[in-house]
Amino acid sequence: MRLKGKKERGILFPLASINTPYGIGDLGICAYDFIDFLSESGQDYWQILPLVPIDKYGSPYKSSCAFAGEILYIGLDFLVRDGLVSQNDLKAYEYTERIDYKKVRNYKIPILKTAAKRFNTEDKEYLAFLKQNSFWIEDYALLSAALEKFETMDFYGLPDGIKYRLKEDTEEFSVLNKSLINFYKITQFLFYRQYFDLKYYANKKGVSIIGDIPFYVAPDSVDVWANPQYFVLNRDLTPKEIAGVPPDIFSFTGQLWGNPIYDFEALKKDGYSWWINRLVFTKNMYDIIRIDHFRAFAEYYVIDQKEKTAENGYFETGIVSILFDKAEKITGKLNIIAEDLGGEKDEKVQSLIKKTGFANMKVIQFAFDGEKDNPFLPENFEYNCVCYTGTHDNDTAMGFYDTTTVKQRIIADRILPYKSQLPFAHRMIRFAMESGAKLVIIPLQDYMCLGNVSRINTPGTNTGNWDYKLPENALNNELIKTVKELSKR
Repeated sequence: MRLKGKKERGILFPLASINTPYGIGDLGICAYDFIDFLSESGQDYWQILPLVPIDKYGSPYKSSCAFAGEILYIGLDFLVRDGLVSQNDLKAYEYTERIDYKKVRNYKIPILKTAAKRFNTEDKEYLAFLKQNSFWIEDYALLSAALEKFETMDFYGLPDGIKYRLKEDTEEFSVLNKSLINFYKITQFLFYRQYFDLKYYANKKGVSIIGDIPFYVAPDSVDVWANPQYFVLNRDLTPKEIAGVPPDIFSFTGQLWGNPIYDFEALKKDGYSWWINRLVFTKNMYDIIRIDHFRAFAEYYVIDQKEKTAENGYFETGIVSILFDKAEKITGKLNIIAEDLGGEKDEKVQSLIKKTGFANMKVIQFAFDGEKDNPFLPENFEYNCVCYTGTHDNDTAMGFYDTTTVKQRIIADRILPYKSQLPFAHRMIRFAMESGAKLVIIPLQDYMCLGNVSRINTPGTNTGNWDYKLPENALNNELIKTVKELSKR
C-alpha cells in the first residue's frame, strides 16, 4: 500500500463473526447491514480475515485452497431470493452464542446441495466464471469431491491413483462423480457472485475492503496436491520442512505451524507464476491486500518436520522484491499492507519494506515496554504505516489491560491520554487516532470495550479460537455514535 492523501480509518472484524440467523456470518443480508453500520459510523475501510476455506479448527490461515472461498459464507437468504432454495428448505437454526462449526456445516451443506441441484449449469455467467478460474477450480473441485467420496480429511488418505494424480484414475473418478464435482464448482460461483455484489455495495457506500492472504498454504491443500513441485516435500507428499516462528512474545518455544516450505528455486524457474496468479487474483478481489507474515518474503523460518518445537529452526533468505516487480508489470501497482511484525529491527525485512514502498503495521499493544525507541510508539512511526490497537492474534484492548503485567499497565496508564474520562480501550483508540499513521484500523471489540472472551485467536493454541460471534443487536445507534466520535480524524 502506497499511501497518499487524507488520514483514513477502518474497522477490523471477521465476516464469520457477524451475527446471522444461520449460526455464522455470511455474505447475505446481515453483511449489508454491517456495511451500513460502517458507513454510518464514518469508516473508510472494513478489514476482514481470509475468505478461503477454513480448517477443522475454523482457522482461515491453514486453508485447503489459496483461491477458493469458504462455502459456509454463502448467504442463504440470497439463495431463496434467486430461487435456488425455498423458505421451507431453511429449517430454524438453534441459536448458539459462539460459532459451532460442526453444527453450521451439518445445517448449511445439505441446503447448499439442494441449491446446486437446482442450479442451471448452462448459465452463461457460470460458464464464464469457470473459464476465468480454470487455473485452480478444476483441481479444487476434483480434490474436494474425492475427499468427500472417500470420507477422508486430507489427500494422504486417498487411493494412490488420485493422491498422486495419475491421469487414468483422476479421469475415471471425474466421470463417475460429475455431480459431486459440479457441486464444488457451483458453490464457488455462488460464493464469488455474492462476494462481488457485497463489495460493489460497500464501495458505493464509500467503504473499501482490505482482504487478507496468508503467506503459506496448508500441507494437505489443493495447492500442494496440484503443484507439489513448488514445495519441499517427501516422496509421499508430506512436508520435509515446515514453517513456523522462533520463540517470541506469544510462545517461549516458538510456534510450529506445520505449513510446507516453498521451493523457491522451482518457483523461480517457472517465473513465480503460481505466486503471480495469486497476487493478480487477490488484487481483483480486494481494494487493499494485507499479506500475513510478509516478512517471509525477506527471510523465512525453517523447521525440520521431525522437531517437536520450533526452537531449533533457522532462517533462509526469501525471494525479496522480484516477485512484486514481476506482478506489477502484469497487474499495475499493488496496494499492500505488509504484516512485518517481528521484523521491526531486522535489516532484511525493513530493506524489503522500503524497497517495495508498502505500508507496514504498528500495533499499540506492543508499545508499553518502557523503551523510548520502541517502534510501536507513535512518535517513532513513519507516515506510511497502518496503526492498530491490536490484531486478530492479539487480546482485546480490555483483555490486554486486565491480563498484562503490572509494569506494562503502569507504563500504559502513563503514556495514554484521557485517563480519567475514558475506559482503557477507548484511550488506546484515541492514542492510535492521534498518531502520525496514515491509516488506523481498530478491532470492533475495542470500540465495544469487550474483554478476553471476545478475542478472535490465541496463537499457538488449537481450541477456543475463531468462534467469536457478535451479540444480537450490537450494531445499534449508541455504538455508531461511539465509533464516530472516537474515530474522528
